[in-house]
Amino acid sequence: MTGLCSWYFPCKNPRTPSIYKRMLHKIVPFTDRKQSSQARINEIARLFSLDPRTVFHILAHIVDLPADLDRSKGQSDMHVHTDLFDGRHGKRELLMAAMYLGLKDISFTDHNIYAPITNNEAMIVEGKLKVHPGIELSGWLGVRHRRLDVHLLAYDFEHTREIQQSIQDHTYAQIEFQKSIFDKQWPKWIGMRNINGYPPQWQNEPPAVISYYQIERYIRKHTRSEAQVRNFMDNFRESMHKGKMHFGSFREIAQLVHNSGGSLVLAHPYRLIEDLQKYFCSDKHGNALQMFVDILIELKDQGLNGVEVQNYTQPAWVSRLADIIAMNFCLLGTTGSDFHKKPWQKLGVFGKE
Repeated sequence: MTGLCSWYFPCKNPRTPSIYKRMLHKIVPFTDRKQSSQARINEIARLFSLDPRTVFHILAHIVDLPADLDRSKGQSDMHVHTDLFDGRHGKRELLMAAMYLGLKDISFTDHNIYAPITNNEAMIVEGKLKVHPGIELSGWLGVRHRRLDVHLLAYDFEHTREIQQSIQDHTYAQIEFQKSIFDKQWPKWIGMRNINGYPPQWQNEPPAVISYYQIERYIRKHTRSEAQVRNFMDNFRESMHKGKMHFGSFREIAQLVHNSGGSLVLAHPYRLIEDLQKYFCSDKHGNALQMFVDILIELKDQGLNGVEVQNYTQPAWVSRLADIIAMNFCLLGTTGSDFHKKPWQKLGVFGKE
């Protein structure tokens, strides 16, 4: 035995034990995968005009190398978050990862923020990966005497003046909301500050919504205490979660998206089922499921085009139910990893493994 596994056998002519044969069968395919992985990395590096080592380090933060090569070949991940708000990675990095995984379609769906990929990025992925315009809108739904939170995924819409103005108005309102939380939390941990203490994204013209990771980096510049950073971010996230800002009602969002030629999909439906169970149903699932089906039928009449059949954070039984409902009521069924960062979710994986 020479080459790859010669070090297993110290003598010149050994009788190969069965355990070594099994090890050989495991190692050789892994080596083939490693070589294929390196070839894919070299190809991505060439397309994006980067050094292969740079691409390797970028991918290592998003996928498992080389095990994830072509793991999601031919599939569509229609629910991915970027560093515009609460994701960890930029669009360019995620496009590289999607090409490594072998994805066919991808959509970047940040919360109430839309920024298309650049023309250069579109030219790079043309013919290899289809990028759908997308956004995740925070809406509300009136059920009996309550307003229930719903997240709605809008796809393939035209960036018309109407939708652009609506997103811009909501962005300004969200910036003011972030500033108010910042004003309350900042003096507790860092000390009193003046207006110049705001992060630069808010001082630019026009101002921009700042992501959690940008805030965290900004806080780290002003304190060396890890406990202060952690406490500040925990309080900031909690305040943002409690004071959720709705983009509008379901009807308003549906009208806006359809006027722009887009499609509207209900994201992670299990959250709606949980809310129905919490507020209206005493039993574990039964009544809540019936209410959920009735609400979906009503929403379809109001402009709902589909439901997210698979989501990484969604229980398997909900995915099966959503799939059945989508088929029976002629709704689109989409799949999404809801990827923010590794290891919370896995890009291109639509159910917990």
